[in-house]
Amino acid sequence: MRTSATLLIMLAAACISQAQLKVENRDHLVVPSERPQIIYATACRVVREEFHLKDAELRDFPLTLVVGSPEDRYEDDHDAGIYRIYLRVWDEKKFAVGVMRLAIEGMINTQRRDHLVWEILTRANAIMPVNAADARASQARDAHRTLFCLPDDPDAAALTRPPAGDQSLSRATCAEGLSPGLGSGTSVAAHQY
Repeated sequence: MRTSATLLIMLAAACISQAQLKVENRDHLVVPSERPQIIYATACRVVREEFHLKDAELRDFPLTLVVGSPEDRYEDDHDAGIYRIYLRVWDEKKFAVGVMRLAIEGMINTQRRDHLVWEILTRANAIMPVNAADARASQARDAHRTLFCLPDDPDAAALTRPPAGDQSLSRATCAEGLSPGLGSGTSVAAHQY
């Protein structure tokens, strides 16, 4: 009876993770029928084990494998839950690396990611304040400006209020037409192998 229950649970888990992987084969190239699914499920399991995560801390994520792409790369949009791996031809090592990287990035949810970025930039600003003119010229400082305009973060106002006479960024920069928060699309990234 116990063996039957274990087998049933494993079968259910396999079906769930299989639904998470979609393969698009644009040029009808050779791709082993079950190998991508096995690598996907195994990569997620190994990342969970390696980082001592509970299943709820890293769930399998919906992934699209696109074979026949002009370049090898992977994309992630954590806010929208869109993950894609593009390969010129089937390459199980590149696929495994892509799944592993996406799984590792998936360990950090959006709220935690935003907090970490905010903390990093707040500490960097404490070491060397950012002035408004420099911020407009730098993409890195654009992220700083965006983070400090979070409307639902009560601590942000206190942490971003510059001392009198300081030209550092503050909430006032949001009123000047700058991005008012970390909304959708801020985590979209494309990575080449």
